[in-house]
Amino acid sequence: MRKAMIEEMLEKAMCYDGKVIKDTLHPISEFLPKGEQPLTSEENEYIDKRLFEESEKMTEWPEVNVG
Repeated sequence: MRKAMIEEMLEKAMCYDGKVIKDTLHPISEFLPKGEQPLTSEENEYIDKRLFEESEKMTEWPEVNVG
């Protein structure tokens, strides 16, 4: 897997001018470097997992008192 390239693609898709953009979606294929082979299913699964992890970090959950 081309992990370093994929992480760079994710960074470009989620950030603009060094700031994280919430609720903005770019097609990941748009950031695939020219001349690279298309992403494999394993790489697409990794991208989905990483995007989910990043969205969880950005989600603001309200405090809930349980008990």
